[in-house]
Amino acid sequence: MQSLAADRDLYSGDQALLKQYATRRMLAEINKGRKEEDGIGADPFLKAQDFDKAWGRNVSTSTAVTAGDIATVVVTLKGPEMGTHKVTVKLRKEGGAWKVDSVKEV
Repeated sequence: MQSLAADRDLYSGDQALLKQYATRRMLAEINKGRKEEDGIGADPFLKAQDFDKAWGRNVSTSTAVTAGDIATVVVTLKGPEMGTHKVTVKLRKEGGAWKVDSVKEV
């Protein structure tokens, strides 16, 4: 959210920051999408083409449902410009840390 608000392209430079938060599988999916003619389209973590700058300050999550090394949580973002946006985030434990493995719009 901070990168979007600062108009920084998080996906085309050094991916060290992304590796802290996304699984290898998700990074491969993002990189594959970037190579396609139309690019990645929607932001892979938000599943939205546009965003509300207030979303970063108005985030709530459901209780995580965990099964082994996989957890699922619903993230709700609220803002005055775009209203409410919900995504289901699947996290996977990788290298001892929970990382985002997939995001789907609710």
